[in-house]
Parts: sequence; C-alpha cells; structure tokens
Amino acid sequence: MKRNSGIIGPQQSTTVATGSGKFEKFDQYTAKLTASWPQNPEYISCVASPSSINEVGGSTIVTVTTSNVANGTTLYYTILGTGVNSSDLSPLSGSFAINNNTGSFGLAALYQESAVAENESFRVEIRTDSISGNIQILSNLVTILDSSVTVTPNVTSVNEGGTVTFTIAHTNITSGTSLNWSVIGTNITSSDFSDATTTGSYTFNGSNVQINRTLTNDQASEGTESFILRISTIGGYFLGQSASVTINDTSVPPPPPPPPPGGSSFRNPVPVTSGSSNSASSPGICNIYYRRHIVAWVVTSSELSINLGLSSASIRGLRWYITGSPLYQPLPSYAIGMKNLSSGFGVSNNPGNTGYTIVKSASNESFTASSYKEFYWTSTPFNWTGGDLAIVVAWGQCPTNWNGSGQNVIANTSGSLFFAVTDSAGAFTINTDSFPNTATSNRPSTQFYI
Repeated sequence: MKRNSGIIGPQQSTTVATGSGKFEKFDQYTAKLTASWPQNPEYISCVASPSSINEVGGSTIVTVTTSNVANGTTLYYTILGTGVNSSDLSPLSGSFAINNNTGSFGLAALYQESAVAENESFRVEIRTDSISGNIQILSNLVTILDSSVTVTPNVTSVNEGGTVTFTIAHTNITSGTSLNWSVIGTNITSSDFSDATTTGSYTFNGSNVQINRTLTNDQASEGTESFILRISTIGGYFLGQSASVTINDTSVPPPPPPPPPGGSSFRNPVPVTSGSSNSASSPGICNIYYRRHIVAWVVTSSELSINLGLSSASIRGLRWYITGSPLYQPLPSYAIGMKNLSSGFGVSNNPGNTGYTIVKSASNESFTASSYKEFYWTSTPFNWTGGDLAIVVAWGQCPTNWNGSGQNVIANTSGSLFFAVTDSAGAFTINTDSFPNTATSNRPSTQFYI
C-alpha cells in the first residue's frame, strides 16, 4: 500500500458530532471527548461493515440511520484517513439518498504495489449540503489490511522434462479474486515449457493454490537457465514471487547407432552446431508449415575440410538431428541432391536448381524427435571434389495437412538457406522446380558419413 499525503494529515484533527450525543475531537483516529453538546437528533448512527477489509478484493458497506429525515434527502460523504487516497479506496467522496430513515453506499479497496507494507485506516464523514458541507456524524474506524502472496517451489532445480510445483499462500486477499501468474527468466520463452505458455490466471477461493510448470526436453544444448513464478493482480500490480529455480541442461543428443558397412565414420557437423533449432514456422529439412517444400543451402570448402578433416571425400551418407518431429507423417517423395561448386561460391548465394546428383531417391520418410535422421547411399558415393558444396532437400504434399511442426538443429555460423514452399498438390522435382531468390539464415547442421 502506498504511503501518500492523506486527506487528513497525521497532525490534523477535526471536531464532529457522533452517535454518542456529544461533540468529539478525533486526533490520529483517537476519539477524545472534549465537550458536551446536544447532537442533532436527526442523525443516529453511521456504521461501516465490515470494519476490516482486504487491500485486494475488499469492500465495505456504509449504512447511515436517521430520524425524522424526509425521504429523498441527499447526504454527502468524505473520507477521513491518514495516507488513504484514490490509489487505496474508491470512491473518496460522493452522495446518497435517505429513504425510510436509512441510506447506504459501498466503498471498494484498491491495490497498487508499494515497497511499504502496512495496514491503513479511515473513517467516513457524513455531511449535509455538499462534500464540503457540515459534518453531522462519523463512522467507526475501518482498517485496510495489506495484501500479499508467498510463492514456494517444491524444488530449487529441475531437469529438462521435469515438473516444478509452486504453492501459493495468500494473505488478506478476498476469496473469488482473479489473479495472474507469469514465468520470468533470462532467455526463458514459451518453448521451454510443455504447454508452450509463460502466463496464466486463476481464481483464489480461500485456500492455497498450486501451479505446475513442466519443462520441455528439447534436446537442444542451451546451458543452465533459471526462472521465477510471479503473481500479480489482473491490473498488473505485483503481489509476490518465488525464489529462482534452476533448469539443468540435460539435452545432450544420444549416441548414434553404428553406421552400415562401406564407410568409416560420421564426421563433425558441418557447419558447427549451435544447439538451437529452426522455429516451427520456418523452413527446414522436415518442417511442414506448408504442405510442400524444397530447401537448398551451401557449405563452404573450408567448413568441410575443417570438420571432415579432408580436402576431398567420397560421401556415402548424411544425417541431421531432429528436435521436433512433423505432426503429419510420413513426408512423401522425400529426396536429396548434392552438387559441387567452385571454391568461394559462398553461403549467401543461391545454388540454383540444376546440376544436382540425386543421392537419395524420392520415398516416404518419417522423422522422430530427439534422434538422428540418417540416410545412406553406400553403393554409389557422392564425390566431393574439394570446393563448396550445395545440398537440396525436397518432398511432396504431406498426407493430411500443413502444420507448423518439424524442427532440426541449425548452425551457429552465418549463411543462407534458400527455399520454396507451397500448398499445392504433388511433389517438387529437383533440377526442374525453381528456387526463389529469398533466404533465411538457418542452415541445417549436417554430418557426413565418409
């Protein structure tokens, strides 16, 4: 609760008539009888109930009882309180009508976060003529109770794929109040969680609330991360947050199966892997954001020679690490082509749509998340002659429909992947279909079987 200058300051006082039949002087909420004086018999009582209200979701009803006051008479009210202003209570002044010698109105507590946590109090002044008119009677003292939450995680660290349970205890928050939660952390995104969300809401119904957050086992090396769970009002005001929970990076790709005979080994990834993935809506070697795909990219001679440890080679297979499998499988007419380019062709240039050797003929292929997708052509190896190398992948219309899914590990070096995507039926044909002169910098990290 913010501490602001009040309507009645700490050193101010006011003298009013009360239901005791006396004039009383209130100094910092202490009623002190200073003189006897007949009270106007028309005003009997002013009662605010309840007399303690929560800062979040709290309200009180003020009821005024009179005697021999004509129906329809308008009375006015103002608030007497130290540090109570429009950030804390609504409304601060107004009017109401007397009927059958009774009138009432409501006051609602408001909440705006503050570094100072303390209860505040006020009284209601009933006036005639206007909100600056004569005070006739004063209500009982009403306390605004400071609201907060305590958020406790059941663990301080969690592995990818694990679940953290946050228990939320509420102090002076009215049952039925809706609250927001959010997950905050460095480099934390919705993709880190199994339900792909970092925000939500719940309704407090008088008991502790538990919120579970399950981490994604994305098989992408991201290093150690951490996050907190934060609680706020629907208006966005902070109520409390948890201690930090560490996410242990357990996304290490499993060892691959042994390769078939005819070659020696898979060499280091080309280009070097970054551990991150293409998005579910960007082109890749198995993404079906559209129903029909063709992608092509270039790896340079220096990238190949450094990572393969060779200046030329007979390539008998390749593989990619799949981080997210396509929703609709298999992908039909999946084909792969390669062609030699001159040294210095460069990763930013379009490799074109002709001259490729088809190393993998069109066939239906399925992809499994968190595993390698391998292709071998041991009988007729592709001879890389030492220059830059172009790779093209194409497949036809997926069997059911498009869906933003299908991801692979991408490179951490600059470069371009050229692509064409369409919802048309049929399949792309390597060396025939055209490649657009547009690109995205997410070349797949590729391992070659030599």
